Amino acid sequence: MFLFGRPKVEKMKARRDAAGLIKALGYRKDWSVRQDAAGALGELGDVGAIPPLVDVLQKDEHGYVRSAAAKALGKIGDPCAVEPLIAALRDGNVNVRSSAVEALGQIGDARAIEPLIPMLWRWDVSKAAAQALDCLGWQPGQDEAAARYWMAKQNWEKCASLGNVAVNTAIALLRESAQDGAWAQSMMSLDRFSHPGAGWGIMASIQGWECVEKRETAGKVLTRIGAPAVLPLITALQDESSWMKMTTAWVLGELRDARAVKPLVLLLKDKKALTGGDCLCDCLGQVVVEALVKVGTPAVEPLMAALENDDAGIRQRVIWALGEIGDVRAVAPLKAMLEDWSVRSSVIEALKKMGGSGLPQ
Repeated sequence: MFLFGRPKVEKMKARRDAAGLIKALGYRKDWSVRQDAAGALGELGDVGAIPPLVDVLQKDEHGYVRSAAAKALGKIGDPCAVEPLIAALRDGNVNVRSSAVEALGQIGDARAIEPLIPMLWRWDVSKAAAQALDCLGWQPGQDEAAARYWMAKQNWEKCASLGNVAVNTAIALLRESAQDGAWAQSMMSLDRFSHPGAGWGIMASIQGWECVEKRETAGKVLTRIGAPAVLPLITALQDESSWMKMTTAWVLGELRDARAVKPLVLLLKDKKALTGGDCLCDCLGQVVVEALVKVGTPAVEPLMAALENDDAGIRQRVIWALGEIGDVRAVAPLKAMLEDWSVRSSVIEALKKMGGSGLPQ
């Protein structure tokens, strides 16, 4: 086969040489030839190519080639490819899964609806799954699948209208975000200190982006829901994971509800919680004080009480928060701390932000 060099895929496509392209699917010297041949067969739309494309989808070792085969089957559009494409939803390669989802939507066979619904929980293919389900005429109900669907569609209002279902789903997404963040952090450390050049940093970067995307998606839904989301979030703030505490505190800050002040201040004063757990950096305390600043005036008195904390680092965070809020009630207690040299510079900066009242001459 191909005794005279690399197969000329473009020429075979121009000649509509389906038989030659099918042979090119078996060219072992270059995976890109197999990928291009699969794509060309999809463009030709020859149903005779379905069996060899299915064989490639199931057996080729290269993800890009399997993905191209899935896309080609979608373009050909024959229902006999539905079952192999459903099986490809379990492929370990995200590109293959995404292409299989898209192909099932293109074919439009109702058999794909049930296996596509769980794809709404797979962040890397959830948007493609929602679009495919649209093509199949699926209508969301009032359950978690509907919440995941509306999140994938970025329709925050529709998702928020699901009430408690949306709250629980968004908090579950926050938990996924926290797990992504902790994993990405650990992989970055592994790549940097244990196995430099091993490629974990690239994987961590992808997971890190998903962490941010999930957190922001959940935040948009929860802020649309508003007050009914506050108490469930306060409960979630007790999670053992420092990353979960951090993502939850961030959302509570976005909600700006006074009920969050007490649990946030308690967390801010908990040195063990701020320094332990699965977060290797000093981010949790900063996120908590930023959340309190967003809540604003209701946080002033609890923060002033926290100025008496024994830990200088906690006192500095509290001082910074009071300076950012800028409530004049904090001037006197801040002025009284000017003799505390461990936080004196922080106090001066806070008083400057509040107009300079009480500063030493």
